[in-house]
Amino acid sequence: MELSECHKGRTSSTDFFPASYFRLGRRVASVVTNDTVFRERFLKLFSDCLEPTASSGNEPIARLEITNFSSSDSVSAEISDHPGHIDVSVLEMLFPETKLAMFECEPVNGWRIYAHSMQPSNPLLATLGGKLILSKQLPWQLLIGHYFVHHVMHLQPEMLFLHGATIAIHSRGLFIGGDKGAGKSTLALALAARGHGFLGDEIGAVHEESGNCHPFRRAVSVRVGPQDHQVNSYFADAALDRETLSDGSTRTRVRMSDIFPNSPASITPLTCAIFLCGFADFPQVERFDFSRCDLAMLGPLYAMFSGRAIGQRAFALLKLFTGVRCFKVWPGDSPDRTADLIENIMEGKWDIAYKKELST
Repeated sequence: MELSECHKGRTSSTDFFPASYFRLGRRVASVVTNDTVFRERFLKLFSDCLEPTASSGNEPIARLEITNFSSSDSVSAEISDHPGHIDVSVLEMLFPETKLAMFECEPVNGWRIYAHSMQPSNPLLATLGGKLILSKQLPWQLLIGHYFVHHVMHLQPEMLFLHGATIAIHSRGLFIGGDKGAGKSTLALALAARGHGFLGDEIGAVHEESGNCHPFRRAVSVRVGPQDHQVNSYFADAALDRETLSDGSTRTRVRMSDIFPNSPASITPLTCAIFLCGFADFPQVERFDFSRCDLAMLGPLYAMFSGRAIGQRAFALLKLFTGVRCFKVWPGDSPDRTADLIENIMEGKWDIAYKKELST
């Protein structure tokens, strides 16, 4: 990888696709690149967040520009509104297998250079402010895409970003949390199949002051397993995009607008939170009062803590979730039956539903 690549710049404006604009939480972001693979992947993941115009109100647009040099072994990227150097610790957190370490040489013209810790003499990445040069030996499309989304979230200190699903049921917001593989996406899809608003299944975006849930509709990642009957019907007929993750599990990536094109995605006040706690023979529920010891269940994303007082952000989460109804839920053998239970919870009938399930 040669640092000189960063000085080549654009070869011609006609080499680049038109900029695409996305609303990620409350901020608008733009992506412009000449790389077809990156553009198609980013659109596949975030096309449900597309904005028709570049308008972002009073906020500046967060911009990512990527240049793939076809005759080189590297690509360059530049991220706007980036304070200081690219935070390599974020890349290591997102992709620990990269094992980046400082390159064994002095910085070149202010550039910080990194290599794999097991091959310290082979430079793979260089940063200068919001600029990056990445070797094509790295999974650079993933690294840049994930880092840019992290950056856009970091630009929104007024927002709380959580690993979980958010659904709007009768104009009331529901947060669905739980460990990896707990069934968050399955339950979110089952509820969307009933006409409820799907705001997102992987990133929950909640405004700290108002308590409003904002749409953050990344393409849904679905594990192999039981699904709502409408979702199964779609999967049976559609040509699906499957991928194998680093943990060996197989996922299907699908846009919510493809499955349920009429599913609404509007800002909705958070009124209820459920936390999936493992599976049972039939759906079960237990109400509890949220407290400090329950903060670990929320799965807060690193972007909302990066560079900020951890105690202050933790207090904001505690304040928010002590103000909503909270439940622990054990999904049953059928997504439909669990969705029935969730609807009863949102309507204040959880105790009736629980007793009914016990008698079956």
